[in-house]
Amino acid sequence: MVFGRQPAFWIGLIVSAVLAVLSVFVEGGVINQALADQITEGTNATAQVVGILAPLVTGLLIRTQVTPVKEPTLPAGTEVKVEGTDTVTTV
Repeated sequence: MVFGRQPAFWIGLIVSAVLAVLSVFVEGGVINQALADQITEGTNATAQVVGILAPLVTGLLIRTQVTPVKEPTLPAGTEVKVEGTDTVTTV
């Protein structure tokens, strides 16, 4: 997840924004319909490729957050009790 959202959410948000701006430009006469169609096809193709790669990138980002850098240690003198037994060990 990126900023608390799934990658598909961000991809959809970006594609929607591009297509909304594109439609405003077409209606305003800034670009013609043929160019708008090409941009739309390119945007959709890019979104599909990013959608395929998103799980890989997300997995790499998550792995760096959950993989411990070093082994966790307890402070000296901590008593550890194993559940289900009466054994207490001082570390």
